[in-house]
Amino acid sequence: MTTPTPIKPELLSPAGSPEALAAALDAGADAVYLGLQAGLNARRGATNFSPDELAAAVEAAHARDAKVYLTLNTLVATRETRIAARCVELARRAGIDGVLVSDPMFLALVEHYPDVEFHFSTQAAVNNSAGVEAAKALGIRRVVVGRELSKDEIAACCAVDGVEIEVFVQGAQCVCVSGRCLLSSWGGGRSGNRGTCTSTCRAQWQRNKFAPRRTLSMHDMSLVDHAAELGEMGVASLKIEGRLKSPKWVAQAVSLFRRAIDTPGESLHDEALSLGNYTGRDLTDGFFAGKRSDLCGDSGRVKSDDAPPEKSKEPDKPEPEDEPLGPPASLHVEVGDRVVCTFRWDGHEDTWTVPKTIVRHEKRAMSLALVGKWLTGMRYPGNVPLPEYSASEPDFLVPKKNANIIQTKLCSALNRWQKESTKAPKLTVELPEAVAALSTLPERNRKNARMLGSTPNAVRLRMRHLSQCAKMNGCKKVIVEEAGAEHIPHLPPEAVVAIDPVLYEDQLPAARALIEAAAAQNIPVEVNSFSAWQIAREAGATFEAGPGLGVLSPLAAATLGKLGCRSVTASIEADRRQLQDFAEHAPVEWSMQIYGHPVLMHIRANLGHTIQNGDLLEDARNIVLRVERAGTRTRLRAAEPFSLFGMRNDRIFARWLVADLTGEKSPIATWRKPPRSRNLFNYNRSLS
Repeated sequence: MTTPTPIKPELLSPAGSPEALAAALDAGADAVYLGLQAGLNARRGATNFSPDELAAAVEAAHARDAKVYLTLNTLVATRETRIAARCVELARRAGIDGVLVSDPMFLALVEHYPDVEFHFSTQAAVNNSAGVEAAKALGIRRVVVGRELSKDEIAACCAVDGVEIEVFVQGAQCVCVSGRCLLSSWGGGRSGNRGTCTSTCRAQWQRNKFAPRRTLSMHDMSLVDHAAELGEMGVASLKIEGRLKSPKWVAQAVSLFRRAIDTPGESLHDEALSLGNYTGRDLTDGFFAGKRSDLCGDSGRVKSDDAPPEKSKEPDKPEPEDEPLGPPASLHVEVGDRVVCTFRWDGHEDTWTVPKTIVRHEKRAMSLALVGKWLTGMRYPGNVPLPEYSASEPDFLVPKKNANIIQTKLCSALNRWQKESTKAPKLTVELPEAVAALSTLPERNRKNARMLGSTPNAVRLRMRHLSQCAKMNGCKKVIVEEAGAEHIPHLPPEAVVAIDPVLYEDQLPAARALIEAAAAQNIPVEVNSFSAWQIAREAGATFEAGPGLGVLSPLAAATLGKLGCRSVTASIEADRRQLQDFAEHAPVEWSMQIYGHPVLMHIRANLGHTIQNGDLLEDARNIVLRVERAGTRTRLRAAEPFSLFGMRNDRIFARWLVADLTGEKSPIATWRKPPRSRNLFNYNRSLS
């Protein structure tokens, strides 16, 4: 590490549309970042750019001495591998200055595109100096660090020589630590890791059945008065969040930060307040200042005229995040012999029925009028609004699970219609021979021979429950969480030590000691971040890739294999088709989680003294989260497990079928008699 050299940082603006691009350049942006309409970017709801528009955008930016970065920062499925490679090739031909990535598959392309800079997106979850060192070893030129880092933690990342650091300075913040959220995916298959987050966290949540509050809705970030300080720390780029915001907002934000960079010394905080008016949320520099309290909750700010239309603040509605895009949709529910739903949008129409279930417990049901209030307050694919709702019998009661069915059908129909009507042309760009060879599907590794539907042969346990694994018949591998270096001598030979997926700078010494102790005893470790991968390879440890480095494509699996991982883990979010495609061509040993109460969020913000360990948070869709305090962080774990026990599929073969019992009070009882669960996570629905 070196002492950072003070620099004048680049001002990096969002460009969610050609109009926003023009606004950013006119306002003085040094660089812009944007996505393609082909997808594979974390803001698929933005207008984005066609291939021709991309080339024009680069030409326009370069004419103004500005750079253009292309976002390809989502998980990539097997069937999308060649599309992803073509996006990089298209970027090269257009003269793109860099591409932002998070999926390991892109690491295989780095050596084939020496003229293109590869940057780690914040979705890559790099939040310490070890992760930056890993990026350097992998050929990554820049790292976008997490929005939850403090000034000192950012400085530690800047001290790694040879890698630029990019920092978010304005815009929305996630309550979950960067790149680790599964909540939206859990609630309906809309994955933030795939660019379709529904901002479920911004809904109101009941704590232990008390009055609902916006417990998880983060205030917006503003570091406008720290712009010069960030440059002195060696930060290369100041990034404004907002590819879903209007060109007017983009121009205002860029102009403000242009002044902050060019004429430091003047406080611009009061002027920045108007940027927060767009969402109606308060602004904070809390994380940067090392403050983690009072960062969430209701905001008292008034939205500007340029903001998205306000919707009524029902207790169970997510807070509107971005501009509605496209024409509105409508839904009519007719109660007769059956409950018939008719959904219309942009000339499309779909009809389906919902069971007319007898309601025996009114507290577990919703009136159709309340269902309408809930549905019209949600965000849908492409930010399509649902302002028109009617029901023939508004007081008719339906179980909450039937309301969830209606919501899922709405999303599915919109997804299908938007794909049919998208103006994005297919990418037909020809790939270089060597790159095309990388995207050729390999043969399945024959060690992956355990069919889904077989009993699990691996278990994930907390250290305090480790003694129970001796009684688990058929268990050939035990993945141990929450172990310390002092536990290593006492682990059984089938143990693998799991490294926490979230490591901050002050946790690196303990993680390094744990990994080095495991390496000394020839005990494998499970790496769940690029940070842990870096430490493990330095320590000479045997290691495998866990859920924190979950993959969806054979190329990503092969890449991790070449980086030393003896096995990989399929993304826990994967749907059935994605798992089948992956299993058919997985070139290395892989694990599949078939049971568990997954951690849906890792939270660094202090949620307040009223949120206690063991509390239950519930939203209107019946998503229930269990609060777990873990040191200075909070984990929100699914209270209900998902289970694929007994789900037979002769197209899915893995080396390890893993039962995650870290959320169980009695792991041995669950192992011997798995509880029945109708929750299959995304297995029987399409992951968006």
